[in-house]
Amino acid sequence: MIGIRRTAALPIACLLLLPMIPSNAQFDAPKFIKVSPSIPKSVQPGKSFTMAVAVSIESPYHIQGNPAKEGYITTELEVGPLKGFKIGKVTYPKATTTTMSGERLPVYEGTIEIKADLTPDKNLKPGKYTLPVVLKYQGCDQQKCFPPTTLSAKAAIAVKAGMH
Repeated sequence: MIGIRRTAALPIACLLLLPMIPSNAQFDAPKFIKVSPSIPKSVQPGKSFTMAVAVSIESPYHIQGNPAKEGYITTELEVGPLKGFKIGKVTYPKATTTTMSGERLPVYEGTIEIKADLTPDKNLKPGKYTLPVVLKYQGCDQQKCFPPTTLSAKAAIAVKAGMH
């Protein structure tokens, strides 16, 4: 019986020591990013327009650039899907370079702007539409990186009748 108690006590002792083990990744990332999409108030069917998404990153944090260094998670913007809209090219700003743990990494800091080209279908009915926007990123400070996460926003747009 004594051997069974010692065996059962070992996993419990390990669980009690677990919080003392240092880690480079935190499980609860702080809220340090804001996403603000900006689009024209109205567009015409078949006419392309650009959505500009301002991404504000509080100091002292940064997010990985696009493209990111191999092994790191690239920042990506997704628009849609929304029936009746075609998503074209997404353009990312040039990343700055920071050194973290002896590695030079392309990152975004401060406020950046990501642009996405969109085109409403030629036969899209006039009306109000909401475009979903999702930013996928991995944030870090100078000591640690947080788990990858997503941040969602929406942009309202009116499609007007096409002019002939």
